[in-house]
Amino acid sequence: MVDIPKTDSTAPFRLMDLPNELIRAICFDDGLEGKDLKSLRLVNKHISDFASDSFAEFYLESFTVVMTRSSIQAFIDISRHPRFSRYVHTVNISPVYAFSEGLAALVRNLTPVLMQTDQKKEKCEPGPKEVCFYTNRYFAEKRLSDRDAEWMLGAAFAVLAKRDQHLGLAFDVGESNPVGAKAYLYHRYSNEFGNDDRIWALSWKETIHTTIQAIHQQGCDINGLSIIGVQLGSYRWKSTLCPDEIEAELATVCRQLESITINFDFGDIKATLFCARRILSAATNLKHINLGAVSDDFHSLTKYQVLDCIPSPSIESVSLLAFAINQLDLMRFLAKHQAAIRAITLRNCRLQGSWESLVVWVRDHLPKLDHLEMDGVWDRLDDGPGYVQGGPLIKIVPGEDMKARINEMLKDGRQK
Repeated sequence: MVDIPKTDSTAPFRLMDLPNELIRAICFDDGLEGKDLKSLRLVNKHISDFASDSFAEFYLESFTVVMTRSSIQAFIDISRHPRFSRYVHTVNISPVYAFSEGLAALVRNLTPVLMQTDQKKEKCEPGPKEVCFYTNRYFAEKRLSDRDAEWMLGAAFAVLAKRDQHLGLAFDVGESNPVGAKAYLYHRYSNEFGNDDRIWALSWKETIHTTIQAIHQQGCDINGLSIIGVQLGSYRWKSTLCPDEIEAELATVCRQLESITINFDFGDIKATLFCARRILSAATNLKHINLGAVSDDFHSLTKYQVLDCIPSPSIESVSLLAFAINQLDLMRFLAKHQAAIRAITLRNCRLQGSWESLVVWVRDHLPKLDHLEMDGVWDRLDDGPGYVQGGPLIKIVPGEDMKARINEMLKDGRQK
């Protein structure tokens, strides 16, 4: 008679008892949050080996560096890490600064009640912690010179360049996932002061100048560039995005780019589009364009030769957000790249022309198109005032029959 081993049904479950494949699958489960991954790394060395990769993918794929010594040092440490550095895909260098007038504005609004626990006040006001963290950031930024910032950034990019990693570079006021800045980034976006231009200053020119110089000197490969200022928009902080002093260095970096995103919702659009033109005209290998800016000038893209200046022959996708644009100008650009265009996205755009005739033209002239999205496109048929929302929500994704779906939408639109 064969003895059957007894099992204790009350024995506690142990993660260690699972096969390695299941442990890895658990660590990479989409339902895990950052705090869960941190906890898993502390279980033991075996579990930590699996959780560390998921942890790095979660936290280090994209992060923000602010212009302080501790934050840039954290960037250097990440770039030198033998295991974690390979997970770095996008580095955001924040153009946001604390300044003396902002500190004075915070002090004037100081109350003894902490903002995050103040549930009764209709208007949130900064508490002592806000002032403390802001002050820490102000002095941390003051202690770092432009020369030291460039040298330290260069040290980080130099290591990544040796690893032959293609990176995305961003200048974004959002400051998501900041590194090395725990002491002075206290809930910046959890209150009304987080986006207040009385509190925060923008320094596009200096930040871009310092970063591009560091990248150029180290020969780091950059395949994507994003410049985003929509969350802290104001006429107060007008600044040139592309300094003349680094035109050659900027051109060298831009020649590597495959994708460019420039998105602003404030100020004089002329300066923004002029800088966009300088960047786009140097991007000889560009494939993907994403532009967003609030403008009432239908011919702004043509007037400043933003799209016409692009030397790349193989634009695969174009996305426009919150633009006023002339239909003929847009079709002229798309026609130049009809052999390569695969995706078009228009969101919250004001169109001088007709969404229906634009869609018909797209159907008949862009044979490789497999993604078309039009959301909130407003028609303007003449020079008279006002708009009509002529276009429905259109979303055609790869795998669908483009011509059949467009014909179906046109038929539905005419029946209404």
